[in-house]
Amino acid sequence: MLWIFGGGILGSSLFAGCNNDDPVTPDAQPEIVFAKESVNVPAEGGPFQIEYTIENPVANATLSAKCNDSWITDIDTKTAGVISFNATANETSESRETVVKIQYGDIQDIAQFTIKQATKEVAFTIKVSDITTKTFIVDVTPKDPTMDYLLNIIPAKEAAGFTTDDELYNYDVEFYTDMDGMGLGWEVYAQEDLKQGPIAHSLIENMMPDTDYLVYAYGVDPITIERLTPITKLTLKTLAPQMLEASFDIQIVSTEGLNIDVLVKANGYDGRFVAKIYGSVDAADTDATVLEKISESWIDNVKIYGWMGYTAEMILSQYTFQQSREIQETLEPNSKYYIYAFAVDDEALRCSDIVFIPITTNDTSIQH
Repeated sequence: MLWIFGGGILGSSLFAGCNNDDPVTPDAQPEIVFAKESVNVPAEGGPFQIEYTIENPVANATLSAKCNDSWITDIDTKTAGVISFNATANETSESRETVVKIQYGDIQDIAQFTIKQATKEVAFTIKVSDITTKTFIVDVTPKDPTMDYLLNIIPAKEAAGFTTDDELYNYDVEFYTDMDGMGLGWEVYAQEDLKQGPIAHSLIENMMPDTDYLVYAYGVDPITIERLTPITKLTLKTLAPQMLEASFDIQIVSTEGLNIDVLVKANGYDGRFVAKIYGSVDAADTDATVLEKISESWIDNVKIYGWMGYTAEMILSQYTFQQSREIQETLEPNSKYYIYAFAVDDEALRCSDIVFIPITTNDTSIQH
């Protein structure tokens, strides 16, 4: 009965403690709760959505969402409780995923969810190796070794605007159609390029340096060349030549009417070089655009020589110079020209800045 003795005093103390020391519950923070942690998207893409609820909402607060990856577009949070978005088709051979971050009122990154997209059916495995300025090695393994297929390699810029396999396939159809000068049907020319089974360690030559390329393959019907599989793609970039310092003196020795005599000398450089007079200058051209044309023209020439069976040594011996070069030409009236020189490496690729002098002609003479 001890609890009765002093019960009045102890009881009043306990009740007083409860009244004065109750903890104060702070305001609860808002929380975004998604119906699921991630959204799984098929390779073909399309519109999708994810549902959410807001616990402890804040009056007049709005919700927004953002994603840093370009394959997620049209994010929409206008409908309460739903975030909708569009996923572009995954044209690669690898799956991918990204994160969408949520802002609620003034609270940034209050929540996030993940979008995972599957890869397309992979009909081929493509690998590249041993990349140089002008060559690389390609290995191709078809999933079905009995299937006929086309393997193509093009500069990546040619397909930069394509978003679907059909666009790339139609690009090939147009290529073979342009070859069909005899009216045999474009399919006949495509049939000559058909492959079957693995391609092991194939050397691809005469590529342009410092250039992005697209390697792709797809199965086809051997008669109609109708595409039978998704297109498997791989991109690569050839190496850039190692640049060096090379100086050239360009001297106009004499002019007589529209005839010009030029001497180009290498200063402190004992390697091979190219020296010419370039005349395909448009009225709208600047120095920069002309130098780009000069560089691309030489690269194209090296590529064509390679197709003709010339080795780099043959190109260097027949089309480049050492120490000095004399140029004698008769120019066209009322035109602009560039006298230029640049160094080339052992692969016959430009490896220095282009030194140049612009000149013009009138009806009867040369100005410089």
